[in-house]
Amino acid sequence: MNKKLINSVAFDAVCAALFIAWQVFEVQGAGNLLLFIIWALSMICILASLAAPTEPAEERSAAHAAWSTASDVLFIAAFAWVGYILTAVVYLLAALFTHAHRLASYKLREGGNE
Repeated sequence: MNKKLINSVAFDAVCAALFIAWQVFEVQGAGNLLLFIIWALSMICILASLAAPTEPAEERSAAHAAWSTASDVLFIAAFAWVGYILTAVVYLLAALFTHAHRLASYKLREGGNE
């Protein structure tokens, strides 16, 4: 496993632990921290994705791409399931914007400027 995948798994594990503490054990502070993290990172991702890519992104391994997609889908579904629909929508938008930005940066690697 590469370092970026390990970091992604560790971050998702922390977020999952916060979600479980919040929803199962009713630790409100964990929910507040998780919502802050999700909203802050989603806003940063959306705003950063609005800028055109200036350099090619480093390609992710297939395992990293699969993990990232699966964790995004699970977190979006979990937030929607517990009634945080707006948070789920913002998370979804951040994931879509980031994916589109990554695809545009891959085109730079291939030499295309579309």
